[in-house]
Amino acid sequence: MKVYLSLLLISLASLKTVHAQSEAHAIQFELLKLENNQAIPQSFGDVPHKLDVSYRVLDKEGKPVETEVSFADRPYRYSVSNLSHRWASAPGQDSIAEIALIPQEGFQVTLRRLRVATFSGSHDLKIRLLEEGGKVLEDRAIKIAERSPFALAPASTSTKGLRFQWETRNGNMGLAAISVLLTPIDQKPFEPIVNSLGLTFEKVPGSKSLVATTEVRVKDYAAFAQENPEIDNSWNTFIWEEWSRVFQTWRIPSKNPDRGDLNKEPLVEDVYAKQKLDDPVVNVSWEDAHAFCRWLSKKEGRTYRLLTDHEWSCAAGIAAAEDSALSPGEKSGGVHHYVWGTHFPPQVNSENLREFHQFQDDYPHTSPVTATSANLFGLYGLAGNVQELCEDPLAKGSFFKVVRGGGWRTRELHATSSSRAGLPPFQRNISIGFRIALESEITP
Repeated sequence: MKVYLSLLLISLASLKTVHAQSEAHAIQFELLKLENNQAIPQSFGDVPHKLDVSYRVLDKEGKPVETEVSFADRPYRYSVSNLSHRWASAPGQDSIAEIALIPQEGFQVTLRRLRVATFSGSHDLKIRLLEEGGKVLEDRAIKIAERSPFALAPASTSTKGLRFQWETRNGNMGLAAISVLLTPIDQKPFEPIVNSLGLTFEKVPGSKSLVATTEVRVKDYAAFAQENPEIDNSWNTFIWEEWSRVFQTWRIPSKNPDRGDLNKEPLVEDVYAKQKLDDPVVNVSWEDAHAFCRWLSKKEGRTYRLLTDHEWSCAAGIAAAEDSALSPGEKSGGVHHYVWGTHFPPQVNSENLREFHQFQDDYPHTSPVTATSANLFGLYGLAGNVQELCEDPLAKGSFFKVVRGGGWRTRELHATSSSRAGLPPFQRNISIGFRIALESEITP
């Protein structure tokens, strides 16, 4: 059996904290680039030689039935004969698939999150996590849904190495991606940073800055507005009536009783009143978002800003598959990939998107920022809820600023991870908010 894996190992720049040398890495089995009928794993920059990754298949007794596939040699090239299975999987009912993560001497590896791939339905999956040498760290059965990521809790760390095994009775299931940290053994592995507003920041492979796990919330922006009463108050006072005629063509009933129902009167005028404090703030411009970042930076003595277009792609896990020489606008739509995987639609309620015959969720408008599923790096809402403003212009010299991700009014085409839109820096929109990055952790 041949396995066609795409290995993406990307280092983060160090931070000035006790977690300075933790590097975030993503092993993406589902992202393949074809060249001369060969699969080339996506990567950029120097690929570190600090982690050995291998794949093998075991029988029910745990004995190898297939030669181990090693990723120690670089660059990686594998022949391709069947692209229908873009993930690591066991070949039959009576076998076990295993991924080994062995750090080089002086390092420890932390397994943070996994994403399991399946075409359809929910399935039982037996998983086992072992430390190199045989010690069992976790052994349980879980039920997974289509393309649904799940996290190992707590995250498991080892200086010896980790072996993750899974057993499935469905040939259409396998491991799509793994998120890991590599840290020198004399340092503590990175842990998410929580700021004064309660926003959490994670390490993301390829990003030099920490990335907020959610968009800025209504309550975060309200704190900014309270200390800056002179700012434009459109975020809190906008009127929805002008959108009513548009919304009448696709009003969807909500199954969540406290969120309102767009099939009942009033139509859309009451939607904002139903927004929760943990919903993402909307109807703020790129200039408003900059003002928020300046306020928060001064308040905390740190540097906050909007994500760059490249950082947003890193957060979505597609940066290595994009051509860095192109402008954001030229990259739009270039990689067919969703935050949850490679196929549409996602699992029900895993994202907050515009609802139509292929997809339903419980929210007729914005939802709490953590109401849907997190991606491989622990980030929420990259494919739905609200679209997100970025720092960059859409093209060199363009007046328009980049907008990334899907939102509660987004159809399938614009829910892809590589889709971009543009917005003037002064313009506001009821389905656009923003996410922020933390450049570095500065000790006062």
